[in-house]
Amino acid sequence: TERWRQRWLTTFGCNAANPIVVDGQVFLSSGYNRGSALLTFKNGEPGLVWKTKDFQNQLTSSVYLDGLVYGASGSASVGATLACLRLIDGEVLWNAEDERVGGLTAAGKYLITISDDGLLKVLEPDQASPKLVSQCQVFEEQCWTMPVLCNGRIYCRGAAGTLVCVDVRTTN
Repeated sequence: TERWRQRWLTTFGCNAANPIVVDGQVFLSSGYNRGSALLTFKNGEPGLVWKTKDFQNQLTSSVYLDGLVYGASGSASVGATLACLRLIDGEVLWNAEDERVGGLTAAGKYLITISDDGLLKVLEPDQASPKLVSQCQVFEEQCWTMPVLCNGRIYCRGAAGTLVCVDVRTTN
């Protein structure tokens, strides 16, 4: 049974990024000059808390950590960059112009990103900027797929079909 519906139009009718649900609110973000918004609910109906065009997820879904949303903001055709948005008010705290992102995921207190040309990074995010923990070039092909961490291994897939597994388990 459908409980509610929110219209969210984009230039090509494309909404690729998944919404994020936090404390009964829904964060939406799309590319194609649409931007982001936070919805809340009153009497079972969605209402707008804020919206901005300063943070746009064209292909890759963002992740939520400790009140902040991290995502690949911008157009994939020119290189989306890692950005940080404060969920409560929609303020973009930073946009790391040198951190091109094709896909990202969160693991504990870290972000795992892969650039649109196959550079895998582990970053420690905060409100000021991302801090590099580790990096390696895993392939040289287009990549817009999120890296997956499973049992101490990071799996990355490129657009041409290359699958790479990076072992990040610690040894004692």
